[in-house]
Amino acid sequence: MKKRTVITTIVLIALTGLAVIAFFLFPAIGKTTLRLTVMDAVSRSWVYNSSITIQNRVIRGFKSTVFSFSDLKPGTYPLVVTAPYYTMAETGLTIHPGENILTDPILLSGYEIPDLDDIALFEGKKDDTLELDFRLVRPDGHAVVNHPCLPVVIYCRISEQTDTGQRGDIIYAAPVPWHWNTSLTETYRYEVAIPLDDIGKSQAPYWIMDYLVLFPDPRTIGEDEIKKIILTAQEMKDIDSIASYLDGFSDRLRWFFRSHNNVENMFGEGGT
Repeated sequence: MKKRTVITTIVLIALTGLAVIAFFLFPAIGKTTLRLTVMDAVSRSWVYNSSITIQNRVIRGFKSTVFSFSDLKPGTYPLVVTAPYYTMAETGLTIHPGENILTDPILLSGYEIPDLDDIALFEGKKDDTLELDFRLVRPDGHAVVNHPCLPVVIYCRISEQTDTGQRGDIIYAAPVPWHWNTSLTETYRYEVAIPLDDIGKSQAPYWIMDYLVLFPDPRTIGEDEIKKIILTAQEMKDIDSIASYLDGFSDRLRWFFRSHNNVENMFGEGGT
């Protein structure tokens, strides 16, 4: 009986030792987690319809930026992040036992706005700002929604409209600053506004607003080249010349030109 007790004690000690060793060498899989952030490279906001894959596990993202995996196995595995109309991101990631947090966001670069057929621009004044309602339109006339944020360039030229309806003095000519609206309920994402202080003094009752909008493919064309294109196009006086010039870049960008006549002077009656 005494001998059996001793053997039992030895077995229990051995099992306890093995459990301790296993605890340190083979931590519970359920305690190994990964948290990471995925963002659009331009807007630094959510990427719609993204897929984050590691260890044959997939998380789908829509209007979120932070994602978490649990029950992972320690080791080095490929981490793949994809989304429609974005360049794929892939890296080898070492998963350590316990909590894993990627401090730097994974940035996906969009290269196309799907189903983009047309744009619509509407001017309006709010306080001391000329606001532009900038809309992306599909072939069926509905809005393009949940699209990548491309580094769009919206070049605006404002001219005084003469009595004969022609372009007179130019009072503004520059790329317009824009903001990406991250609201979950917003349909149109690009918010565009020009401070009235940036527009030259004007006594003319009406203006002519010319817009040149470029949607570049960041994979094939850079910011410096875009600036050169804008500088060249703004020197051209008629739309036919602009169209012929920009069509030479059709494999690397999409462009739209819109012109609005009879826009009331935003400074009010009598101008400034």
